[in-house]
Amino acid sequence: MINLDNHPSQKRWTPWLDEKEALEREPLFSFLVSVSVRGEEDRQYVREYLIDHFGSLAELLSLSQSDRHSFPYKEPSFLVLIQILKELALRYNRECLPGIDLLENEQDLLDYLVVQMAREPVEQFRVLFLDQKNQLILDELQAKGTVNHTPVYPREIVKRCLELKAASIIMVHNHPSGHENPSEDDIVMTQHVQLALNLFRIRVADHYIITRSAQVSFRRLGLLS
Repeated sequence: MINLDNHPSQKRWTPWLDEKEALEREPLFSFLVSVSVRGEEDRQYVREYLIDHFGSLAELLSLSQSDRHSFPYKEPSFLVLIQILKELALRYNRECLPGIDLLENEQDLLDYLVVQMAREPVEQFRVLFLDQKNQLILDELQAKGTVNHTPVYPREIVKRCLELKAASIIMVHNHPSGHENPSEDDIVMTQHVQLALNLFRIRVADHYIITRSAQVSFRRLGLLS
């Protein structure tokens, strides 16, 4: 068990408890390393690796199972800490999403989606079903595919919308390749879903592509009719 009271870096980090501002990326990474990695040489190596390879805490927490296997530092305490923090972040963000307007609080939604999907090794397709106030009814994983393709069936999305009495949806899928631009298949699939939902006056509020380094909105690209 980590005991910060007796940890050698306790004096260094305790002042942060009084800080009102969010911690910056580098000192936050340093703190995580200091409480989970043994030996100053290993700490320095892991700290530099994190700073070089992860642009944010969300990116670090989105480590997939395959990422953890290939991570250059194998100390279980560090990887377990990251997994625990990921689960806490997912639960916190998931519990914060209901009750807020997701279109007006886009960054909260994106933070959740990055941790959930950014580093998954295969494509996932999720649908967030919203009520008339743009509040979350349900976040549902619709399909998993290969590294570059996920089957999507508009009729199944329509069926779930009617079952849940959704007024609109947000579609989300990840690109494990890291390419952030929508493919022609992505655009055509989105149009097919829109056409199917239009018959029932259900709106596609947005479609996001999530990668390790970017989040792309179809709405902002003008790809939603």
